[in-house]
Amino acid sequence: MSEIHIKKDKNKNFKYALIFVLLFLLISTVIDASYIIKNAFIKEAFLVILASLFCFIIIRYMVTEFIYTFEKNQLVIRKKLGKKTKIAHVIPYDKIIALSKKDSEIIKKYKKVTKLNATLNIFSKNGYVILYKLNEETISLSIELNDEIRSNLEKHKVF
Repeated sequence: MSEIHIKKDKNKNFKYALIFVLLFLLISTVIDASYIIKNAFIKEAFLVILASLFCFIIIRYMVTEFIYTFEKNQLVIRKKLGKKTKIAHVIPYDKIIALSKKDSEIIKKYKKVTKLNATLNIFSKNGYVILYKLNEETISLSIELNDEIRSNLEKHKVF
């Protein structure tokens, strides 16, 4: 059994968090000083929504870590958020249909596909998906594919 941890670089996390905080302060100052929105309640509601959005981005993309575990007959993907770890996906090797790029023709030929995400970067240009069947449902799972994950999948003869 081998484990592969996919997480963001901590130095980049700090830089991004600092940029987000400064951007939030700038936007909130502009909104607070603007005369466009005269209603104080609307200003406060907008700032709360904006703060919530920034917190979501920081937590989702800077604190989250995915752990890929290759067990005997299945790939287990765990999602670690801070100190809490939970199983996000369990994929039996014999249920995997394909491993390909997001925009591949293999993915496009399946009409009803449930799309799930196990990546830290939702805008990745070179993203990969694992296409598999589970309980008569076809699932497209976006994953972080590096050489170590690819070699483990090849070792288990997934594709």
